[in-house]
Amino acid sequence: MVVGGNVLTGNIPSELGLLTVLEEIVLGDNNLIGNIPTELGLISGLKQIELNNNDLTGPIPTELGSLTLLETITLGEQAEMYSYCTFESCQAR
Repeated sequence: MVVGGNVLTGNIPSELGLLTVLEEIVLGDNNLIGNIPTELGLISGLKQIELNNNDLTGPIPTELGSLTLLETITLGEQAEMYSYCTFESCQAR
């Protein structure tokens, strides 16, 4: 799903977690706000997440550590984000 650079606003819908066949989520360069939904950790085939250049806040969900096929996650240029663990330690959970 590639919808970067489309001036999307609001929160990232948690319902994206229901789209279990997605391999990539590209939502960069929009005006998205709020937290990254923990439900993204349910998309077992996900290989790429691009959320850069939005106004996301809050923690990076540890649930993303369960995505064993995830190769790239891009989160740069956010209002305020923080993580309780490194990606490697989240993956070990």
